[in-house]
Amino acid sequence: MEEETLDLRDLWKIIRRRKWIIISITVVFLILGLIMGFMMQKPEEINSNGDVYESTASILITNFSDEKGKSVKGQVELNQQLTNIYGTIANSATVAGKTIKDMKLNIKTDEFTNDINVIADANSQVIKIYYSGDKNNNQQKVLTAYVKNFIEEADKVYPQGKLKVLDEPSETQEISQDDFTKLITPVQQSGQQTTTTSKTTPKAKSKKLILAVALFLGLMVGFGAAFVVEYLDNTVKKREEAERILNQSAIEIIPYDKLRSGEVYKEAFRSLRTNLKQKGKENVFVITSPSGKDGRTSICLDLAKSFAVIGHKVLIIDADGRNPKAGSEFNLKSDFGLSDILMDSKYKFDNISRFKIDEENIYTLCWGNQKDNPSDLLDNGRLKNILEDIKNQFDYIIIDTPAFTKYSDAQIIARVSDDISVLALITEGNTNVDDIKRFKEIIELSQIKLSGLIWRKEGI
Repeated sequence: MEEETLDLRDLWKIIRRRKWIIISITVVFLILGLIMGFMMQKPEEINSNGDVYESTASILITNFSDEKGKSVKGQVELNQQLTNIYGTIANSATVAGKTIKDMKLNIKTDEFTNDINVIADANSQVIKIYYSGDKNNNQQKVLTAYVKNFIEEADKVYPQGKLKVLDEPSETQEISQDDFTKLITPVQQSGQQTTTTSKTTPKAKSKKLILAVALFLGLMVGFGAAFVVEYLDNTVKKREEAERILNQSAIEIIPYDKLRSGEVYKEAFRSLRTNLKQKGKENVFVITSPSGKDGRTSICLDLAKSFAVIGHKVLIIDADGRNPKAGSEFNLKSDFGLSDILMDSKYKFDNISRFKIDEENIYTLCWGNQKDNPSDLLDNGRLKNILEDIKNQFDYIIIDTPAFTKYSDAQIIARVSDDISVLALITEGNTNVDDIKRFKEIIELSQIKLSGLIWRKEGI
């Protein structure tokens, strides 16, 4: 047995066929990601209107004395060094930790430093410190303690320079987030070196990361589930597989067309009509399939139309007593039909006009009123006589039957006469492989000649 391989087209068809599994699972993961991100927010973050409460202080870095200044190459380089060094100290976890302890703040050090913004301007020798938050937590008082701890720590770590508070911490004011962002964004000027430590938003980043991970996991699980479902699905996916099981080549491939009105769809039935006319002299065709819901009735009707359009007189017989559909397709009343004729041994087909429908050259014999034991009716010996009576009155007769492996109805009809041509309809992605194998066993045991295979493509 040949090992089956999947090419890119097969993979793409699997994805299209199982797209709703992939989409559904991905959406579920995204919803879970959104829920997780929402749960990570604090109540104040959820209710925040985007405003920021902030306080600002400015510290001036004074120069070295002349003697100390002589030891450096230039005063400008010294200013730049001092600014960068003190800017780093101003944003250190040490200063933040002391302030948290002094002010008895119930906050972690990394969370507190996220609310501190330091702008160190080497050109003006000024360090600006901003303390902001989504709530009014007395930013002025906290920033006052922060500036005090910064100056003390700076004098301890790098005592060569001198720091002087230029602007005491301002009163807490409320401004919009956009205005605050502009406020802490330095303007780069020629010859100016500015070190900025801006407020970060790790929670916002983590939410985006959660959504990205949720999307990735959703797609991976979705694709995995799709391929698992595809693997467990035992329906036939390739025409070659059905041809190999039945040892029959497909006489026609019917494309998917939801409205059954496209030119490609119609051309497929013209080709099927030509193939059947060339195949033999039989004018009675039994359309059956291994499984149910393969679209047998629609194939019968459209095949009949393709014969009728070129002037052939065609009779459609609905022999599916289990689920008769031909009448409903043409909006016909099924108060009289094949089952009633099978019950009446004296009935004669002397007035076929009663079966004429609005479609030109098409006649329809519905199933009728008898719903019980269709197999017994079909096997009562009357069917052969009925077909003999009407065979010469029509150019072609097309018989719609139930699923071959579920009921014996199609077998009974196929054995009525050697002049009957049995056509097996196999639908891609719908017909079960085991049903096809069982179908082959039954026709071989019943010595029924299979005249052809019709391959019907699935709608994706």
